[in-house]
Amino acid sequence: MKKILALAAVAGLAAAANAQVTPQANVTNGAWYPGTITTGTNSIASAPGWAFFIFQANAGDAINIEVDRAIGDLDPVSSVVFGDASGTAFAALTGTNIFNWSGPGLSAVITSGDDNDGPALPGPWGDPNYGFVAPSTGTYTVAVASYFSAGSPPYDMLIQVLGSTVPTPGSMALLGLGGLAAIRRRRA
Repeated sequence: MKKILALAAVAGLAAAANAQVTPQANVTNGAWYPGTITTGTNSIASAPGWAFFIFQANAGDAINIEVDRAIGDLDPVSSVVFGDASGTAFAALTGTNIFNWSGPGLSAVITSGDDNDGPALPGPWGDPNYGFVAPSTGTYTVAVASYFSAGSPPYDMLIQVLGSTVPTPGSMALLGLGGLAAIRRRRA
């Protein structure tokens, strides 16, 4: 009987190691998306307990990510990497916690957020609200974890990704030439 239980435990660990990242939403610019974390307090070092979201950005886009607790005692933390983590086995993710994770085809953490917004009720901690300039064009993955959450999971949250394209110097020059042409046409 002990051998059967030991084999079942090993099989369970192997299945958990082979479990894959499944994003809860493909986030579009400006919309709020619901998400859920199903693990308890301090899941920052356990990727299977994180909620994942993906979005698209162009190099140079100014991106802002905001995570707000919904109903419940979630104390959310969040980070973003370049690349699509969808389908990646949790066992293949590297790093010790949500602030320094990566994996195959993923960059190191670009930036992260914790208590950027003022204290949210319930709890004395704030919610993540952070920004960055996209270094590359493509897919980005946001991870959200539970830090010092109270109560029992599941924890509900809302996430929003806002982006504004930062014009390149070349496009600014073309806009200037277009403006000069319009002024010249009016005078003629």
